[in-house]
Amino acid sequence: MEKAKLIEAVKALNTAVYMDEEKGEEVPILETKIKVVAVKEEVLKAAFVEACGNLIEKIEAEEIPEEAIPEIAIDTYNAIAEEAEGEEKPKPDEKKTKVEKETKKEPKKSNLPDRPKDEFGNVKGTMSGKVNEMLVAGNTKEAIAKTLSKDFDRDVKKTMGKVNGHIKYLKEKGYKITEKDGVYKLFKK
Repeated sequence: MEKAKLIEAVKALNTAVYMDEEKGEEVPILETKIKVVAVKEEVLKAAFVEACGNLIEKIEAEEIPEEAIPEIAIDTYNAIAEEAEGEEKPKPDEKKTKVEKETKKEPKKSNLPDRPKDEFGNVKGTMSGKVNEMLVAGNTKEAIAKTLSKDFDRDVKKTMGKVNGHIKYLKEKGYKITEKDGVYKLFKK
């Protein structure tokens, strides 16, 4: 993976927006931009992969449309995944065949590779996956937000919004969440 191509993909993610129907305005797809200046390639790659993982979750939760993700970011993410798995890159003709198949009236599927999910349907190792783990163990919202803020290098207030939104999402999906003395606990269906 060329660092220049990685930087180009990160910059595309940093500037990508989608139309938020509820707010009636364009919203960035990333909550926090990825730093590209004076960053080692491996650190940049890890931040990019993490951001893509969070975007996959948002797409699956229908929080953002898949079309909001720039094509270069998808291609770069797939290239990184292929490097990690030691697979060969598809030939240009194979890519055209895949695109032609996707243009048929089939349900849309993400171009991003599948990652292991937890029993609640969220990708393991992501913010949502970590919220699930901490809710199963039983924790306060504040403790979860502080842990996520530290683990994912995010603002505590924004992280608290993620925790609240995820709890709401789980309840809408029919999972039982109890609260006693500020401690929230998640139960399997």
